[in-house]
Amino acid sequence: MKKAGICGSGLTYRALQDVKKVTQAELVDVWKGIEAARMVKDPTEVENLREACRIGSEAGKLIPSFLSDGMSETEAAAELNYRMQRLGASGPSFATNASFGPNAAEPHHSPGSERLRKGDFALFDFGALFNRYGSDITRTFFYHRVTRRQKEMYEVVKEAQQAGFDAIRAGAISKDVDAAARAVIDGSSFKGLFIHSLGHGIGLSVHDGGRLASGSDLVLEENMVLTVEPGVYVRGEGGVRIEDDIRVTKDGYELLTFTPKDLTVI
Repeated sequence: MKKAGICGSGLTYRALQDVKKVTQAELVDVWKGIEAARMVKDPTEVENLREACRIGSEAGKLIPSFLSDGMSETEAAAELNYRMQRLGASGPSFATNASFGPNAAEPHHSPGSERLRKGDFALFDFGALFNRYGSDITRTFFYHRVTRRQKEMYEVVKEAQQAGFDAIRAGAISKDVDAAARAVIDGSSFKGLFIHSLGHGIGLSVHDGGRLASGSDLVLEENMVLTVEPGVYVRGEGGVRIEDDIRVTKDGYELLTFTPKDLTVI
């Protein structure tokens, strides 16, 4: 538990009241300026992010090798964290998410005691921390067998991600990129089941300013680093999300993550 004071997310309310008691200075909220400055990465930041993405991607390739009947979500998350650190990460860039079966329908599920069974969705949301910069990847697998509906769900999400990629370039508007991906899902039998924004900035924080979202007028700039993560979520059944990290370039994007994303039955 953190004591009151300046924490990773900023100044706590209690600490703000303490500061006001000892100064007559005007306190100005500068978060928008700091956020804008952090969104465009310099060359050193890009290299740190590339390495964080490399480590996360290599670890993601290993997921099929350690899944087994009856493994719990917490065990699977621990195994993935271990592999990221063996590959050079200082730790996970956020709490690793392993979601099995119907739990994959919850975008922000926390791993628990749910155990892996045949026919389950197995969704992993994870990232590696390197020199304080983090990656953010999601891959969805199917355990032992996959249904026609699950295949359709997966292929729609994969197509939506590519549509988002194709809309990215310096000068593009965030909401237009989101719309390109969302149109694919809403044009399928899964209309309305993409329930979050398409992506967000990453860097020193896993949410480092800027979003690819329907309500965002953010103009993309070269060397912004963002996630692209469409998903479909069916309560009581499961869900699919595919997430990669990209760097915005003048004419498109550089894909920073490379864990395979062909439909995989383990």
